Amino acid sequence: DRALSILADEMQNATFPEAEVKTQQGIIHNEMNMGEDDPDRVLWRTFYETAFRVHPVRYPVIGYREIFDRLTREDIVNYYHSHYTPGNTVLAVAGDVHAEDVFAAAQKLLGGWERRSPVTPTLPDEPRQIAPRRAVVEKDVQLAQAMLGWHTIPLQHPDLYALDVLAQVLGGGESSRLVQAL
Repeated sequence: DRALSILADEMQNATFPEAEVKTQQGIIHNEMNMGEDDPDRVLWRTFYETAFRVHPVRYPVIGYREIFDRLTREDIVNYYHSHYTPGNTVLAVAGDVHAEDVFAAAQKLLGGWERRSPVTPTLPDEPRQIAPRRAVVEKDVQLAQAMLGWHTIPLQHPDLYALDVLAQVLGGGESSRLVQAL
């Protein structure tokens, strides 16, 4: 109940005090700096920037410092009000809970949330890739890393989840077949 209450409050009533915005901006700057020093993050960012030409997945989730530094508190508040809407929200609960209790608590805490039309971004179609692409980043680190990828089905395709499971089994972690074979 407490966790759901906190989540419901921040989804509906965030105020973004100016001092807190400044504090969080400093924390995000630190995250951006750490991303530049982390070979894994550099590899992933380079991979997405190379694999995608127009789709926004090519941009780092944390963003770019030059753009981030131009954001104002008002920009953040406007984004919050236009995107944090019931129509853009999914509540997922797992654990030792009773579904009826969760539904009742969610209805109590979120049932009165003002309905607004969510902003739905238009995602451009990625042009078909007709030739191999490659990128090399040289850094002063003591390891070499490589990543391969292929364009596949769109997010709305019914086979997406099966392919995600297959990708995890084949190469998604220490227990994956690829890692075990290597």
